Amino acid sequence: MLEQTFAQLIEYLTQVGWLGLGVLMLAGLGVALAGYRIRLAFFFVVGFYVGAVTIGPLFAALIDAPQTALVFGAIAGVIGGFVAVRLYFVALFFVGLLAGASLLVAASGALFPGAQVPQLIAAAVGGLVGGIAAIALDRVAIIVASAWVGALHAGAAGSTILHRTVGLSEGAWYMVFAGLVGAITLVGVLYQLRVFSTRAYRYPRR
Repeated sequence: MLEQTFAQLIEYLTQVGWLGLGVLMLAGLGVALAGYRIRLAFFFVVGFYVGAVTIGPLFAALIDAPQTALVFGAIAGVIGGFVAVRLYFVALFFVGLLAGASLLVAASGALFPGAQVPQLIAAAVGGLVGGIAAIALDRVAIIVASAWVGALHAGAAGSTILHRTVGLSEGAWYMVFAGLVGAITLVGVLYQLRVFSTRAYRYPRR
């Protein structure tokens, strides 16, 4: 399973040119270091993703037509993005929902490999708990989430660049990727907490 995941990821990333990898790394670093300031764009992306992955597959199951998931997912994504931008606490809940559901689904997959019901329960419980926690944490939730998302993209680009230039093995690629994600996330969180203090930079309540 690990070998297959690594092979698929490398195959995808190697299709991206050097310029694309550079842009991906810079964009990831930008989000990790300034995610709180560009919160509206971050909220839109999160809302788009939640709407698309929720509504698209639902309509695809109900309507047997080509591109159903893509069309309805895109429409729901745009609506979800605008809702997240306009409604502050909805956006916070979306961020926590994605984080909580992802973590518990990953844990469920490790404990109950191949079982669908535990993963569905984990997604529901994790999403609900994560959404409530994000609302409670407020500013900190957005800082941590944006730093982590930015670190994932920058880490993927950086490790792929090293893989191309020096030929990393599978284990080395994962070590570099995990190290970059951890380091960039930590730096991003500390930097944003310092720069975007509650006294100097506040959200408009909506």
